Amino acid sequence: MLKKSFEIQDISESDGGEIKAYAATFDRIRDSYGDIIAQGAFSKTLKDWQKSGHPIPLLFGHRTDDPRMNIGSVVEASEDERGLLIKAQFDETSDVAQYT
Repeated sequence: MLKKSFEIQDISESDGGEIKAYAATFDRIRDSYGDIIAQGAFSKTLKDWQKSGHPIPLLFGHRTDDPRMNIGSVVEASEDERGLLIKAQFDETSDVAQYT
């Protein structure tokens, strides 16, 4: 089984806590779903989200079936040469978010 590794570059605690990390990378290695993500894959979606004025949800394990798995929101998102870089704020009132 192939697994991706990562480095945690920035974690700070303010309110519920926040994290800055790559949500996806363009390294041409298949992810756990077999997908390979191309550079530019998120550009239209990021523009659409910005226009909507709604936050991008921070989900625990891609879980959309359980509202408790919405553990915060993405406050910044952009593509760079490596991938989709996000900064997210954890929900300070969520036990799941604080456990995570």
